[in-house]
Amino acid sequence: MWALAILVALLAVLVATPSFVVRRGLLLRWMSAKPEKLRLTYASASAPWPGKIEVTGLELRGSDPNVQWWFRMERAEIRYSILDLLARKFHATSVRASGLRFRLRQRLPAAHAAAADRAPLPPIPGFGEVPVKGGPPFFPPPEEPGHYWQVQIDDLDAPGREIWFDAYRYEGDVRVAGAFFLWPQKRANVGPARVEFGGGTVQVGRNVAARSFRATVAGKIAPFDPRAVRGNEVYRFVSGKARASGEMPGVAFLDYYLRDSPEPRLSGGKGKIEGNLELRNGRGSLSATLAADGARAAYRKRTLSGAAVVRLRMDDWRPGEAEGALHGTTIELADISTSPGAGEAARSPGEGAKGSPGKGAKGSPGEGEKRSTGPDEGRWWGKFEIGPGKLRSTDKGLQLSGKVAARCRDARPLYTLFGVGLPKWAQEIFRLKDFRAAAAVVLGPQLVEVRRLVASGGKFTVAGDYRKSGRTTEGAFLVSAGSLAVGIDVAGGRPSLKVADAKSWFEGRRAAR
Repeated sequence: MWALAILVALLAVLVATPSFVVRRGLLLRWMSAKPEKLRLTYASASAPWPGKIEVTGLELRGSDPNVQWWFRMERAEIRYSILDLLARKFHATSVRASGLRFRLRQRLPAAHAAAADRAPLPPIPGFGEVPVKGGPPFFPPPEEPGHYWQVQIDDLDAPGREIWFDAYRYEGDVRVAGAFFLWPQKRANVGPARVEFGGGTVQVGRNVAARSFRATVAGKIAPFDPRAVRGNEVYRFVSGKARASGEMPGVAFLDYYLRDSPEPRLSGGKGKIEGNLELRNGRGSLSATLAADGARAAYRKRTLSGAAVVRLRMDDWRPGEAEGALHGTTIELADISTSPGAGEAARSPGEGAKGSPGKGAKGSPGEGEKRSTGPDEGRWWGKFEIGPGKLRSTDKGLQLSGKVAARCRDARPLYTLFGVGLPKWAQEIFRLKDFRAAAAVVLGPQLVEVRRLVASGGKFTVAGDYRKSGRTTEGAFLVSAGSLAVGIDVAGGRPSLKVADAKSWFEGRRAAR
């Protein structure tokens, strides 16, 4: 009899507790005791029976010294463990939701906070606009893990409308399924999980990168200690695969990666984008193809327009270190035309600055272009093969270093590079067909470096080194054909000819570097 009475009393408590907890908002107060770390809110909720909650307008927000995150579900049916609540653990065995929106942003060092102006970060209700490390919400010394609530989701299935990580935002149909666990100052892990993007829009910074974007991402984040793992170090625990494709409305989104370089500025370029990646414990491979027609790259002196196909291939890709090894990466440019840039007056495509090859004597490249009658005589093409090399993402943008081999329609890219009138015999190099070149190259924010350049076309060869860092430009080139040779010295950004004993001069300049 006593046993039966105790059982009846226990069942009554279990039936009454969920409704009481939900109705009086005790669950909210328990889990939101320290809202700067973890905060739960909802618009309305009911508990049809013990261990089940039906809720609308559910929001869960969290923060630690590394990241801030927030998600909202318009409607959710949650089945949870009542007994785990007594151990300060919200354990949802099943979550069926709709209208999911998820946002996450990394906390920035104070010196880099201005980057938020160039790459809009997701706003998180209740937190400041720029998530500066050490700024509000402030974090006292870590407490014992027992003081924090644990959040465990065993089986989540949530269609939604938004996924936003730092500067990367997706809007459209999306479905998130899987599991995750969070115990602040103790442990966190995700997955197995799967995210399916169903044809929405991807934005990078302030520009749209893809429409009709479809992708499947499947993977997991192995358990890690948030106290010891900071920032991008979490990638060491990430494993997964992804496939993606979409329609590209333009290439302007790539300006985000060139944001600290004064030029070029990109526009136009409608086309397609697709990619694949695979990670195992933070290391893997990445491939992507970008094809665009009518792309424009605006420089101060010239604007280039035409078609481009970029095939990026990276092995030993390590997103935690923001770098990867380049192998088999190619860039193909076709149907390229030029027009005056914002920094110079309008002139015909073949006409150069005063004293430049484009305005030389009879037979110069500029005059040759004007005389041409072929339908594509003014159009240029080129193919560039990159690798072995390395691609890195820095605070100021992308940096590429490695070997580059090029095959071009002719040597017209050297017009601007040399920028000095050449002897009549040497001007012929600019009209040579099937021009080929190879060099070691470093390209980065406000940096162009070309070492050990070797180029050839017909009877001509060009050797040289060149470096432009910020406003400082220097270099040395040797153009030769048999016994004839002329040197080009670039110092302080101003080129000059070296005719007498040019080969000895060039060898001396190269040896001095």
